[in-house]
Amino acid sequence: STAAATPDPGGSEAPASAAPAEPTTSRPEEPQPSEPDERSGTEDPAAPDEPPAPDEPSEPAEVAAPDGVPERDAETSEQPAAPDPQVSEEQDSPDGGDAGAPDPVTATTAPPVTAVPQPDPALPVPIVTVIGDSAAIHIAHGLRHWADETRTMAVVDHSRIGCSPVAVEDSEWVAFRGELDDDPEPIGLQPDIVCRDDYVEPGSTVVLVVDHGAVLFDHLNADGSWSSILEPRFASSVADSYRRLVAWSQQRDVRVVFTTSPALLVFGDDEDANQPQTDPARARAYNTLIAGLAAELNAAGGTPAVGLIDAASQIDSSGYDGRYGRSDGMHVDYERAELFAAEVLGPALLALLQAT
Repeated sequence: STAAATPDPGGSEAPASAAPAEPTTSRPEEPQPSEPDERSGTEDPAAPDEPPAPDEPSEPAEVAAPDGVPERDAETSEQPAAPDPQVSEEQDSPDGGDAGAPDPVTATTAPPVTAVPQPDPALPVPIVTVIGDSAAIHIAHGLRHWADETRTMAVVDHSRIGCSPVAVEDSEWVAFRGELDDDPEPIGLQPDIVCRDDYVEPGSTVVLVVDHGAVLFDHLNADGSWSSILEPRFASSVADSYRRLVAWSQQRDVRVVFTTSPALLVFGDDEDANQPQTDPARARAYNTLIAGLAAELNAAGGTPAVGLIDAASQIDSSGYDGRYGRSDGMHVDYERAELFAAEVLGPALLALLQAT
């Protein structure tokens, strides 16, 4: 807008300087032809005025008026040139490089200027299905907002509140809890209803897995024992659920992309001891699991290859009130989720799609 504002006053000054020259030559001639036009019978006076051809060469002086046109062309040529360097910066940011990754700053800091990533015109617009728990709902909101603005992909949110990855048919896990003194709640908050099977949008290009909450909670086994991601029994169930998802997706030529989970923050006035899900070791254990699983499945040669995006490092560094902060300790605030999608997740996902 600033580039467009400076040429406008310049363009207005050019006509202003040309205006005084016109009344001395062309303006007196214009009223004379207009009067004969109305009389239509006295066209003779116009004839003597036309022979002086030397007056017409004065038109080159009017070239000052077309000069405004090249100025507008210069403006338009400058606009497409601006995004070029910015596109490369965004493609670097998903990898966690120092160049593109935003530094952890407070939410009051002005957001960095980011360019709209340009999709490959030779490829169809990808459909991304987001699955996960309530944390995924917030991330999906931000990603859909970014996708609608950039027209780079279509985002379908199939995440559900409390939807743990072990909420599948014939699961041995029946409930979970947050605080230790909480009563067990059905996984997915609805008893006997799975929330992971058949939750991939038909025609999807990617299934984006965002398990940043429920998977870190204590889970109750059918035998009455509690377990967590730190224990092999529950971790094995999570891995088996993901293997099944990847196998189902690869049969349909759909790529699965996992996102690392940030550690949960303490909610309210309770102490860490009463909210075991906030133990950073749980997020580390989960992230190690999905990284190893992606390597295992890709080594087996399945296609499309499994992808992994590091979302944890940026969200962890934001704390409660940072750039991608979670004011309640679990969910990236909606407006901050839009920033996260525009600056981190969206470009990273687009880079994965364009690399295949």
